[in-house]
Amino acid sequence: MKLQLPNILRPDKVGSITVHFKNQQDYAISFCIISRKKNQLIIESKLSELRQIDELKAHIPKNIPLIINFSGKVVLNKEYGTVGEDSHAGNYIQNNTIEDFYQFEYVNEGSVGISICRKSIVDGLLHEFGKNFLNITGTSIGPYSAVMLWNKQLIEANTINLPDGELSISRESSLFHFSALAKEKKSESVTISDEIIEQSLVLPYVNGIAWLLGFYPGNYPGQVPSGTIEGFVYKYIIDKTKYIVLTTALIVLIVNFLAYDSYRKKEAQIGEELQLNAKIIAQRDSLEIILAAKESFIKYIGENKTYYSYMLDEFASTVPEGIVLNRLDFNPLLNKIQKNESVSPQKKIVVTGSSTNSLVLNQWLNQLAGINWIKKTNVISFKQNDENKQGIFIFEINYMK
Repeated sequence: MKLQLPNILRPDKVGSITVHFKNQQDYAISFCIISRKKNQLIIESKLSELRQIDELKAHIPKNIPLIINFSGKVVLNKEYGTVGEDSHAGNYIQNNTIEDFYQFEYVNEGSVGISICRKSIVDGLLHEFGKNFLNITGTSIGPYSAVMLWNKQLIEANTINLPDGELSISRESSLFHFSALAKEKKSESVTISDEIIEQSLVLPYVNGIAWLLGFYPGNYPGQVPSGTIEGFVYKYIIDKTKYIVLTTALIVLIVNFLAYDSYRKKEAQIGEELQLNAKIIAQRDSLEIILAAKESFIKYIGENKTYYSYMLDEFASTVPEGIVLNRLDFNPLLNKIQKNESVSPQKKIVVTGSSTNSLVLNQWLNQLAGINWIKKTNVISFKQNDENKQGIFIFEINYMK
């Protein structure tokens, strides 16, 4: 069924039920599930002549709103031509108090249709629906809600047959009338817009599309268990928005995770760079210490170069024949220079060379001992080479200044 559907905030699916009483103890349940899909109303499922409410529960999806219409032998129906007429239900309830009945009114351009039903009947069934955890969101009584078919121009005929009577309207005066039939006409169907609707499903269908279009005239009569009647529009909003909230929360969590992962990687990278920089700084400090020590030593040597030249000249003049000098270490440095320590010369000369025999070396060392700036000499090692009879020696000279 194609319609110009208003943009209203409602669930896009409804279950519409009619409980048709054949007498006070015997009733039949008919229902259909209608959904909105863009600009179409679609009957998803339908069923008639159910005898038990628990049978109905097996065919109703969870978490959809349900509306209920009560009709049949237990409902009294009467029309009044104008709103000004005294249309109070008490005018045609005899030997009873109005408090014992629920009243449903349908107003159409000045005409009023009233349907009443005993509270005990309605409340009893609503209680049974509540026990079966069915979400009742609206109720109506009687056939007059079907007048909407003419108001919304959904039907061409002026008369429609319902299970318990005939509802008609005068298009000129907009007056409507319901007359109970002596015999139910179960075989007839009604064409509503482009849908062919079975007679028993006319009221469920009409009330369902009225509810989806926002024109449902029903209310919430009846004393039902707590939690049975729910503000289903708000529940629907929560059901719909919870997915948006969950999706948003998931996106936020993903973004936070990606941001955290990015920050964690950056932190690790910065940590590695800091460690590398710390190592470079430590190496630089160490090099600065060595550089300062060498600069200090060079400065010391430079300040004493005349005296050292004199010492070396005199030392060289004493070297005898048979002695070959290989190396001369003047003021050798320590192996390790400590931080924040100044470098001071050891006042030592380490001499490395070779001699033809040890006697020549001993004579030279005795000669050196007589030089006034030499404090003492000390032989560190002497090794004789058996092949060429050369002796490799190392000795040191401690000098004075």
